[in-house]
Amino acid sequence: MSASRAGALTSAGARVQSAFAKVTGRPIFWFAFVAVLFALPLGRSLARTLPPAPPHLGKILPFELEDQYGHRLGTEELASQTWVISFVPPDGSPAMVDEMNVLRTVVYRTRNLGSTFHMVSFASDPANDSRAARRTAVEKHCSSSRLWAFVGGTTEQIKQAYDAVLGPLRLDAPPMGQLLLVDGSGNIRGEYGTDKASIDRLMQDVGYVVNVP
Repeated sequence: MSASRAGALTSAGARVQSAFAKVTGRPIFWFAFVAVLFALPLGRSLARTLPPAPPHLGKILPFELEDQYGHRLGTEELASQTWVISFVPPDGSPAMVDEMNVLRTVVYRTRNLGSTFHMVSFASDPANDSRAARRTAVEKHCSSSRLWAFVGGTTEQIKQAYDAVLGPLRLDAPPMGQLLLVDGSGNIRGEYGTDKASIDRLMQDVGYVVNVP
């Protein structure tokens, strides 16, 4: 390479470097640079389409029962929380074991919601309800028992609670194998099966209800 050509390239490089230094030395450049960095993720977030809002299927009427530790639990205590209702088959049946495993999965997948979420299981055999049996069932299947209430009471109390929950859905008997999503205002927002696809849909709707009441 000739000396004249090398000198020209060096001169051109110096001019580019000088121009770049002038641009980056201006405060407006860095203001614009930072603005773009913040705008890109914000734009992606705004462009993301929210899933459809879960429907309102009816409002649960007031009820009061007790959990597996003897603490009162009802609509008053659950106000402002998102909760999922389940109806657990009789103690010791294969169906109960399957149901409890599904409920454990739901509790685990919602663990980061903390006290804003509660699993509420109703005993489906009021005549043979036992607080000790309910406590054993929850503690056997889940280490986060504070987020999972297995409720019961007298036959009359359980019947009243069933009417409060099932009445808005016009059901005469507990929908075994079904889960109900309830928002912080006591509105039933969805019915779900216990298969994987249904649980995934439940998780999506739980996220919606928690974040977009």
